[in-house]
Amino acid sequence: MRNIMKLAVVILMILGLVVIASGCGGAGETTDINGLEDLAGKKVGVQANTTGQYAAEKVEGMKNEDIKKYPTTPDALMALSTGELDAVVADSPVVLNYIKHNPEIGLKTVEDDFEKEYYGIAVKEGNKELMNGINEALATIKENGTYDKVYNKYFGEASSGTDFKVEPVESDKTFVVGTEAAYAPFEWQENGEITGFDADLIQAIAAEMGVELVHQNVAWDALYPSLNTGAIDAVISAMTITEEREQEVDFSEPYFEAMQIIAIRGK
Repeated sequence: MRNIMKLAVVILMILGLVVIASGCGGAGETTDINGLEDLAGKKVGVQANTTGQYAAEKVEGMKNEDIKKYPTTPDALMALSTGELDAVVADSPVVLNYIKHNPEIGLKTVEDDFEKEYYGIAVKEGNKELMNGINEALATIKENGTYDKVYNKYFGEASSGTDFKVEPVESDKTFVVGTEAAYAPFEWQENGEITGFDADLIQAIAAEMGVELVHQNVAWDALYPSLNTGAIDAVISAMTITEEREQEVDFSEPYFEAMQIIAIRGK
């Protein structure tokens, strides 16, 4: 009798493990998502209030309750890897960089006919003097080759080996810029400092303007309020220029071209 009871316990334990395993994510490769139209009926992760969210909302047949919003894109990608989601829609450079540096999570990408997007530097609406200064500095660093050096540091073929650095400027005038430092390779924190493509670019722009950069890490949803209250002078955070956002802030000339991409499980 005891042996039968022990056998029953073992069987129940095995069945429990099977149930748990089947409920855990990350085990299965996604095979039924090949483009945007396949997202309808799936659980799709996005970063809240970004163009990834807006793209997911436009998918025909997509239900609002199936769009899961996260504070950052890496948060959504982690949820995808554990099986909480079926897919993530987010900025292509950020997704590709995350997958490149975290191969163990087992994600891959699917492309579709997404519209091109352009990132801009945001300032408080009506601040023409600052906007003109930013645009002039941006044009200058594009002409003198500084922009290309910064770009190649993060996106060129030899991006992992370059040590190009933009030297800061000391000045009585400060230029306070807000960034959510959570989107490598554009911005992230390393040894307590904000680094990345956007960080180097805004440093180069500040140097060209002859002002001292003060770079602050600000949560995404607090960037506009901080800008409009004067806590910061500008925002650079891989922010896409959209008609809706242009009703709240003014944008510089575009400094980067990107598009959305779909991330799913698989290799």
